[in-house]
Amino acid sequence: MKKLVAICVIASLGSVAHAGKDMVAVTPSGLADMAFPSSEAAAVAGKLANECMNRRMTIVSNLPTEVVCEVPMGVVKGALVQAAIGNSYSTTPRQFVRFALVNLDADVRAQGSAWVETQMALGQVRREPLNGDAIYNGLMNMMETAGGKYLSGTSFPNQAFIGKALSDDQPTTFKGKTTLGITFMDLVVGGTLQNAGAKIGDTLVSINGKTFQNHDEFYDRLRRVVIGAPVKFTVIREGKIVELTSLAQQRPTITGKGDSLPLLSEQQK
Repeated sequence: MKKLVAICVIASLGSVAHAGKDMVAVTPSGLADMAFPSSEAAAVAGKLANECMNRRMTIVSNLPTEVVCEVPMGVVKGALVQAAIGNSYSTTPRQFVRFALVNLDADVRAQGSAWVETQMALGQVRREPLNGDAIYNGLMNMMETAGGKYLSGTSFPNQAFIGKALSDDQPTTFKGKTTLGITFMDLVVGGTLQNAGAKIGDTLVSINGKTFQNHDEFYDRLRRVVIGAPVKFTVIREGKIVELTSLAQQRPTITGKGDSLPLLSEQQK
């Protein structure tokens, strides 16, 4: 499948946090794979179908075992995809995403995939799978937004970890301008933020000198942090601006079901 096809479906997946050249997380299967804790398959299917609707996709199938949604594609995108797959004697290409669902003890496991298909002149249907890191990241983002959690054994070789456990995110005034302020309600012990000297109650307003107006911009700033390199955080503490610096850490591998890391609030009890 040519790169152009992937570009078209990525754009149609909507806002894709973490999308880029590298996989946001490496699952044990190597596929877009997540778990929905303490859930019923029908309920998870409903959440994923709702996420499709939020991204203006059309629901094709909504069963306890699978959810299939068609990705909207305009005339221009359809022509580009048709040219990319090298067939001018077919119907306008259609793009789909599918989430296969299985029960996993008390949880539900969901695995995502994507493809583009066309119908040939004699009625045969041709399918081409859509692969690549950005497609994978988009599927993972859809599942995470719907409430999915990373499976045990999932690693994060390309993702910096700052150790923000819980936060209250509200518009905040910083240097006379309104920005998104992320107030720490809890921090991971030994995380990048705690090592830098952050405290519960601090409000983060910039990373490496860059503010963020919304969560997409916050995650964009986070994606640009280089593991092992110094990262500077600007926080507001009791009305004063405080600059904090530490070396960015790699996000740790998920080690088990309900994986949790030690929290600063627990240490302070």
